Amino acid sequence: MKSVDDASKDRNGIADTVMQAIVGEMAKTGAYPPSDDKQFIIEDIKLPETTRKLRELVLEGKKRAEESTNEAKGYWKAIKKIQKKLGVTPQEARGIYETQRGLRMFETVKPSLTLVGKDLANVLISANLGNNSGGKP
Repeated sequence: MKSVDDASKDRNGIADTVMQAIVGEMAKTGAYPPSDDKQFIIEDIKLPETTRKLRELVLEGKKRAEESTNEAKGYWKAIKKIQKKLGVTPQEARGIYETQRGLRMFETVKPSLTLVGKDLANVLISANLGNNSGGKP
């Protein structure tokens, strides 16, 4: 039996002995040690279907979060630009921005109803947006 000091001096030899003892069994599972490192490389891990689906959902969620963040940054930059250029408050700049976005949206959806309100934020009636049937239900 070796002392702690002897084991400490011969730690590489002990690691090699342990590695040799398990390499054969590990190779059957797709794991093998690299050249002279004391780490294992594992290849071709087959994850359960539920784990793969969850991983895909997480990746999709991260992608959507990044897209939303970039979109929000674009809105913020546009509002700040309006505020700086027109010398208005952040709230006024936001109102101007939202009005312009609303007008652009109406150009694309072609509403079949006239909207009534003092501005887009205070529309009193809205219906049939995107219904291009000429107002017929």
